[in-house]
Amino acid sequence: MDRELETYLEQVFGIMPELSSATNLKGLPVLYSTAFKLFHGTLQEQPCVFAVDQGKMRLTPAKLKKYIAFLANYFNIPVVYVSSNLGVHDAERLIAQQVPFIVPKKHLYLPFIATILSPEKQNTVIHREYLCLCAQ
Repeated sequence: MDRELETYLEQVFGIMPELSSATNLKGLPVLYSTAFKLFHGTLQEQPCVFAVDQGKMRLTPAKLKKYIAFLANYFNIPVVYVSSNLGVHDAERLIAQQVPFIVPKKHLYLPFIATILSPEKQNTVIHREYLCLCAQ
């Protein structure tokens, strides 16, 4: 997931982000180090922390808002939630709650640098030489 995140950020922003493992985690509850893998990095010269979901817990948007707010308070810089699978409904709820998140190759919501990115829906055309039963 770490490499996938770096590649995605490079594609979106055009620069290779330098992610380093978060250090000095004294006083951070074990829950956060279990649920997330934490990385320091920068986006458009804005320092931030990436909280990569480990997939060990079921995190609702309400819990995510609480956890990300705690981490942002702990580090005193914006924290971005990173997940490989986030449903559309959950993404909409996170946007409504203004929780920064990244789902590589799908969604990107970073209000602290005023960036939202979502791929366009593409309808594929099926070419057939005959009519299907549903067309009759």
